Amino acid sequence: MQREEWHEIPYTSSLVFFSSSPPPLSYKYQRPLLAASPQPTAIYLPLIITMAKPLALSFSLFLLVLFHGCLASRQQSQFSQQNVCMLNQIQAREPDNRIETEAGRIESWDHNQDDFQCAGVAVQRITIERNGLHLPSYTNTPRLVYVVQGRGHLGMVFPGCPETFEESEQSVEEQQQQQWQGQQGGGHRQRHGRRQGQFGEQGQQEFEQLDRHQRVRRIKEGDVIAIPAGATTWTHNDGDQSLVFVTLLDIGNNHNQLDQNPRRFYLAGNPQDEFNQQGQTQWWKQGQQGQSQWEQQGRQQGRSRRQQQGNNNNNVFAGFDTQLLADALNIDQQTVQQLQGQNDNRPQIVRVEGRFDFVEPPESQREERQLQGHQGRQNGFEEVFCHMKIKQNIGKPSMADVFSPQAGRISTLNSFSMPILRHLRLSAERGFFYNNAIHSPRWNLNAHEIIYVIRGSARVQVVNDNGETILDDQVRQGQLFIVPQNHAVLQKAQSNGYEYIAFKTNDNAMVNTLAGRTSVLRSLPDVVLANAYQMDRQQARNLKYNRQETLALSSSSIGSSSSSSSSSFNSEHEEILSTVSYCTFVFAFTEYECPTQQELKRHKLLQLLSFVKTNKNSVPVQVLSSLISMISANLFRPLPPPSNPSITADFPDDEDPMSAFSPVWSHLQLVYDILIRVVINNDPKVLRQYIDNQFVINLIALFQSEDPRERDSLKNVYHRI
Repeated sequence: MQREEWHEIPYTSSLVFFSSSPPPLSYKYQRPLLAASPQPTAIYLPLIITMAKPLALSFSLFLLVLFHGCLASRQQSQFSQQNVCMLNQIQAREPDNRIETEAGRIESWDHNQDDFQCAGVAVQRITIERNGLHLPSYTNTPRLVYVVQGRGHLGMVFPGCPETFEESEQSVEEQQQQQWQGQQGGGHRQRHGRRQGQFGEQGQQEFEQLDRHQRVRRIKEGDVIAIPAGATTWTHNDGDQSLVFVTLLDIGNNHNQLDQNPRRFYLAGNPQDEFNQQGQTQWWKQGQQGQSQWEQQGRQQGRSRRQQQGNNNNNVFAGFDTQLLADALNIDQQTVQQLQGQNDNRPQIVRVEGRFDFVEPPESQREERQLQGHQGRQNGFEEVFCHMKIKQNIGKPSMADVFSPQAGRISTLNSFSMPILRHLRLSAERGFFYNNAIHSPRWNLNAHEIIYVIRGSARVQVVNDNGETILDDQVRQGQLFIVPQNHAVLQKAQSNGYEYIAFKTNDNAMVNTLAGRTSVLRSLPDVVLANAYQMDRQQARNLKYNRQETLALSSSSIGSSSSSSSSSFNSEHEEILSTVSYCTFVFAFTEYECPTQQELKRHKLLQLLSFVKTNKNSVPVQVLSSLISMISANLFRPLPPPSNPSITADFPDDEDPMSAFSPVWSHLQLVYDILIRVVINNDPKVLRQYIDNQFVINLIALFQSEDPRERDSLKNVYHRI
């Protein structure tokens, strides 16, 4: 009798513990019910005592099964995400989503595409027009921003950091200047914004003088800015052209504890959805189906509450109750309604009305001294971030890590040069390649690579682990493509050069090259190469030592054409082609460019002019084709807007006064001279293959130039043609 009940109790408890439904509320009463059956009373107590070990065993088994179930679920989720990287094809993409605002636009790529899902990233391109303000917001992911064009101000708010920019720390000269202005003109403030409050005239003046905020940074073309997850940022364009920057959002970063979708939380305005959420991946939809009922009910209640309040805006403050928010901020409800934007239909980028002033140090060494004064103070995690370097310019030629006069330059930014990237687990690379130059074929050892084309174009190929070409295309300005980890990539600049910015999902991304002095082939013994590729030892040595560059490779005539045409080229012609390739790059003569490289290009243009003068009717077709491409790249450029719109020049003979001299004339003059000599010294039948109707149309468009020297040269060239 006792043995029969011994088997019954574990069986019953197993049914209770391992059923798919929660334990019933009457479970604690099941044991007395068993004892209430017609059994001897003396057996009840031994059953309760002997029941302890089976219960403990059953509970342990329950925890073990639950643990393995959770582990299997997590492994299945990770496996489903990793499966996205089994790519058969990737593409160079244009933005898929575009939002127009009153002072700019926001464009984004579809992050639900397989290549974006593989890399675990999302990308945006944001354009802020002159005097535009990108409203304060934060994201669920770390961000890495590259400024493609323009200049402006970037404000970033770190939690717990002090407001180190305060009006009370003005220089003596600034204070004296403000006192003098106050005596002369009522104390008009030049550099500081105004605040509103419930004060009298004297109290209002004192309140304005206490303006303080966290540090505001000036940004410009070539800057890379690192932004942690959850850090609030705002951007203002105070320049004379559009401010354009590309932003990488690292969705797969462990700082993102939400889902695999990029999210931007705005603190103001009536923002529109920046990311298309309709095409979510199947594995994430399955995860959403498992949400608890109270989470879905809470979202529905939040939406219904906002609909009842009549709020159609999407900033964070709009979701709170007006009275609760007024009590929390100690302000009136009218101010709360302004925070919530109840009557504000402006989207993410707004146009600033009136003056835009804030506390900003002068253009001097003060900022550097302030940062130096905080070095060594590391009282906590926030303290480290408060004074950590968050931006660095990698667009300047002087910042190049790899430079080749014949090929171009590469600049890298990692956690060694900017320590905050160690926390974000991100890095960047800026490439600048001349005409027909080659970025050595390579693969990333420990990172995905997201490449955005800044200017020019390139032929790009990407190869997967099966030796299949999953990308073979010509990428151009404004496009973006992704190179997954360990996938080999080869890039060759076209006739108009090639510039890019690459974001990498590791703070110290490493590459291994397939060509050049540091390549994997160079590191292998020639006997290994000979046996691996079925070649003799001499061929193996040529394979190893034919390239002496590292990453930036100059264009080679070997292999680019047939052997007969290659053999007809002597060393002089190869040198001329290299010179033409270098001169294809166009300098804008800005402060970010290296004067030494500008002078080097001028010297090479003089070499080309001497070459075309001394080679009458004997310029090889290959050189002539490259010369015309170089001339087109230098001359056919977007002209700046007229300094005086009321003055126009509709024809070359127009004598209206336009006297804005171009800063690039030292290069343009030589290019025009080369073009005239090419037209004079070569057979018109041959030139007709390269100087066509479109070439002439582009020349005529240049008569709108305000530089009289260029118009005179155009007249000469036009009549010669």
